[in-house]
Order: sequence, then structure tokens, then C-alpha cells
Amino acid sequence: MLSKGLLEERLKSCKIFNSKFNSAKIIIPKKLENIFLINFIFWRFYEGLNQALFSGEQNLFFKDVNSYPDLTDYRRGRYIEVKCAGHSRRIMLKDSQINNYRLLQMSNEPIKNPRIYFTIYRYGFKGILKKFKNKKPKEIVESLAENTKFMVGIPFSVISHAHSYGEKYEVPLLSRKFGVHGIPSTHLSTVLIDDFFEKPEKALEYLELNPTEFKIRYYKTSDGIKVNGFEVKPFSIVLIKSSDEFEKRFVDGLK
Repeated sequence: MLSKGLLEERLKSCKIFNSKFNSAKIIIPKKLENIFLINFIFWRFYEGLNQALFSGEQNLFFKDVNSYPDLTDYRRGRYIEVKCAGHSRRIMLKDSQINNYRLLQMSNEPIKNPRIYFTIYRYGFKGILKKFKNKKPKEIVESLAENTKFMVGIPFSVISHAHSYGEKYEVPLLSRKFGVHGIPSTHLSTVLIDDFFEKPEKALEYLELNPTEFKIRYYKTSDGIKVNGFEVKPFSIVLIKSSDEFEKRFVDGLK
């Protein structure tokens, strides 16, 4: 649980993040069963919002829809994976997805020596299937625009480490699960996600990483950012960037 008043304090004290675009447009298919439609809108909303903040594009170079990054930024030489969760939900890091990103990290195509980031968004409600069961798509988009609480940008090198750490150790904030469909994965707990936002140094130390090898920046989004015409209420951002030395050790360890 985040400290009381932290979100409000961050919005008062942090400088504005310079978004790349002022708006994003997401396409919502008309023929999808309700449960799939709700999840699809959540996924596309945050992908669109992320694109408005950081730029990038979907890349059809990747033939397997389960392996390509959500956003590819050729000019900046980076890939971005977008995740979202409510306070009571964990972030699932599938073994297959993490392994695909490790392969992509080592590949020279379409970007050589890429920087890869995971952006994790926290929205302000739970029980989404029940809450939005009878809502129209535009009502879901409007609700997300009003109720996004924060975002944390984490280097893939840290995400990969957390995934492996969860595989190796039984620890309270990471868990190994196979889910109802038998999908092997490491799950980041909601507490760990909160720590990455509130006390990122503590989260890094929990994973036995040295915080001095990272730069941490705090921002807030500006007014006027829109998704499908709905203005996104300003929210806080924490961006974590690893040192070149840390990234080199990570890449060397993959070889």
C-alpha cells in the first residue's frame, strides 16, 4: 500500500514530463465478446497512452504477435513493453515472453544494441470484468483516462533479473505460477510494484541490485494529453535508467 497522500504530493512537487504527442487514437473492434473486449481496451488504452508519452510504433517486422514489443522506437533505438494492473493484481512475466525479449536483446535486427523498457501502469479500481461488464467501450476509455494513478518505467535488464530471481528463490514479493492454462511465469506482487514507484532504491535492493548503478527520475504528466478524445488526468511517473556498465554486464551474461 502506498503511503497516504503520496500521489498527491508527487503531483505537486514533480516537474512536467515532456510528452512526444498530445493525443493517441486507439481502434476498438466491434465484434469481441465482452470479457475479451474489456481486456483488449485496457491493453490498447495504455499502449496508446504510452505512445503519446514516449513515441514509437507497432512493428510488423515481428511475425509472432506474442513476441514483438508493444512499441518500437527506431530513432531512439529502443523497445517498450506495456503492462497495467490494479492495486490487487500482480504483473505476470511469462517465461516465453521474457525469453523472447532476451533473444531480441541479442539480435541486431531490427535494432542493434537496443535499450528495452517495461512500463507498468497502475489504474485505480479492481474487479474490472464486473465493473465494466455492461459499459460501452467509450465509457471504459473515459474511466481509464480519469483513473490512471501512476506509471513506472523499468529497464528490461532489471525485469529479466526479477524474473530469474523469482525462478530461483521463494520470496514474498515474487512468485512462480503456472496459472489455469499451465503458463510458467514469475509474478511481480502489487507491493513490489508500489515499491518501484514509492521507494525504487528499496525495490532494487530487494532484488540484490545496487541502486547506485541506476538513475531515478520523478515526473508528472501534463494537462491536455488525450486518448480517443478523453483527457487523461495528470498522474505521476517514475523512470529508472540503468548505467551503461550494468547493461553491458547484463548483455554479456546473455551470451
